[in-house]
Amino acid sequence: MLLAYSDHGAGPAVVLLHGFPLSRTMWDAQVRALSPTHRVIVPDLRGHGESPAPDGAYSMDRMADDVAGLLDGLGIPGPVVVGGLSMGGYGAVKVGLKHHEMFCSVTSHSGALAFVRGDLKKLKELSPEAERVFGPTPKDGPEDPFAIVQRIDHGRVPAMRIDCG
Repeated sequence: MLLAYSDHGAGPAVVLLHGFPLSRTMWDAQVRALSPTHRVIVPDLRGHGESPAPDGAYSMDRMADDVAGLLDGLGIPGPVVVGGLSMGGYGAVKVGLKHHEMFCSVTSHSGALAFVRGDLKKLKELSPEAERVFGPTPKDGPEDPFAIVQRIDHGRVPAMRIDCG
């Protein structure tokens, strides 16, 4: 999948993933702030902004593969910092899980609603920090999203950052 993207600056690579139904332009202020010291890559995710909208499902796994493919195509050797907001936050976690060898840090803002038990378990295997952020993994089925949102709304988890390598 060829994603539309912007690539600014030089230095350690940072990838920022936008929320639904936005585009890469939501990160313009962050790109201006980070690009003097970092290489900042901001893609339009599949079906958003200037990226194509092919038929079929747009899963988080596919998003992770799209982002990893973009970085591969750009010849970015890693390690890379990836961050996202909302849908992009969950996508950042997925790309960190599926392609963890490429990333040194994953940051998710307001992406916690999409976490299911399996992803939390995998995150906790990569980083003990996830246990502190999200609490114990439930034994069966997805974690109650309202419990996660309540923790976020009460300021205990304003954002999540997991160092994964």
